[in-house]
Amino acid sequence: MRPATLLCALAAGIACATPSAAAPESAKKAAKRVAKTMTKLKSYRVHATVEGGMARGQDHRITAARVNERYDARVAGKLAHIKGSSEAYRLRFGREGQGAVRSGARWKGILSTPEGKLIERLFQRPEVHFAKVRRYAKLARYLPPASGPSGAPAGEPVAAPEAPEDATRTAPAVDTRGRAAPSPLAVSNRIRIVAPPQEAVQQFTTVVNSGCLDGG
Repeated sequence: MRPATLLCALAAGIACATPSAAAPESAKKAAKRVAKTMTKLKSYRVHATVEGGMARGQDHRITAARVNERYDARVAGKLAHIKGSSEAYRLRFGREGQGAVRSGARWKGILSTPEGKLIERLFQRPEVHFAKVRRYAKLARYLPPASGPSGAPAGEPVAAPEAPEDATRTAPAVDTRGRAAPSPLAVSNRIRIVAPPQEAVQQFTTVVNSGCLDGG
């Protein structure tokens, strides 16, 4: 079994939460800026997808999923409300196990039910992901708008060139009719970050040790 972990969903979601910058901005700078901004917010919403299983090919695309979980979380102050396979509350900056999960009509410790374990051990606290976004910001790539620029398939990453630190605003490119041509740097507010293999291995090891794969 080869590890495969998708960490891009959260990065793309938080990028969409802020308006596009007026001037072209490199994906690296945008990722760092958004992650820093999100960390300072008192409240926000995030959507995350966690997939894992057998993977093949250089892109580690999952072909036989063993884990496929989706989470919606609302963070307000020091508390996070999470909806996934079940409903749970936990501390925004707390330690593992500091939370409660709904079990029927009752609330129990978040690690006392299988659903609670999935939430606590598969869906890391968003601030953990924000730190990873900043750590791997150099791997950030813009995703094109829904239609895709220049006929590119929608959802494929755009390898935007990194702008120099002292770069100044330049005149936009124009098309054959004299109109400003859209640039993925200027019009896209979606970013994908594919973490290096060692991150996937670490995440996979964490999931295996948690017992989530065998229902433990």
